[in-house]
Amino acid sequence: MSVWNHLLRINNKTLAKAAVFIHRHWADICLWTGIASGAGAVVATGVQTTKLEPIVAEHEEQLRVIATKAANDKGYSEKDQRTDRLKVYTRTLGKLGKLYALPAGLEAVSIATRVSGHRTLKGENLALAAAYTGVYEAYKKLKAQTPKEETIVIPFEENGDEKSDATKLQEALLEHPYCRVFHSQNKYWHGIFEENVAFLRSKMALANERFHARGFLYLNEVFDMIGIPLCDEGEYIGWVEGSGDDFVDFGITPIVDSRVDGGISPSIWLDFNVDGHVEELMGWAMRAPNC
Repeated sequence: MSVWNHLLRINNKTLAKAAVFIHRHWADICLWTGIASGAGAVVATGVQTTKLEPIVAEHEEQLRVIATKAANDKGYSEKDQRTDRLKVYTRTLGKLGKLYALPAGLEAVSIATRVSGHRTLKGENLALAAAYTGVYEAYKKLKAQTPKEETIVIPFEENGDEKSDATKLQEALLEHPYCRVFHSQNKYWHGIFEENVAFLRSKMALANERFHARGFLYLNEVFDMIGIPLCDEGEYIGWVEGSGDDFVDFGITPIVDSRVDGGISPSIWLDFNVDGHVEELMGWAMRAPNC
């Protein structure tokens, strides 16, 4: 888990909201930090260059001393000359390194922050694209398949090969990005069906405690609690106080007499009442003091 994930999961409302605010504006912070440090590097380079002449003059003077000594001292071998020149160049490079350390450091900060900002934006764009594409596809399927009677329980069809409208509806709903099925392949599944419902309700209570302690909650945190694989959009989508129902609801719907789908029956359908993009909603909530 990244440092950001640790900060965003602190069970302290003030610290957690501050972390979300920073994370929400991290790309902007990186951009302006990169611009400022890049400009600082240019200015610092110009200032430090004014101090370059004495170093160059000293370097040339030391090389002249070596050349003079070589011309007047027959015992001053070529090997000794190379050794002394190497020492002169090494000392000069060290002085140049110290001279330009500040501009180089500022430029490194500029590059690092701009790269970090770019990666942040790229990751958010990919996750949001996946999330909203999934929502749009689910909407199109629901619109095309929703029956006149609004029902989600699939009756067991012992006879007949055609799927009912209810069957088609639920299959479409289960493809929605924020709906999941809790079934026997989950590591927390219990042999007694009622125990699974009790387990999910206890985790829902825990999720609500965490939500109200911090003021927000990510969908992937809930998925992790109940053994459901994490998803990209779950790192951004979730619940925010003042932006929806103000509570976490798993939408627990036991389905006992359902059509056997891939050998997974009975099962529990979960429809999470997420509010939306946490950081977007947190940004709105922070600007609206009465929300």
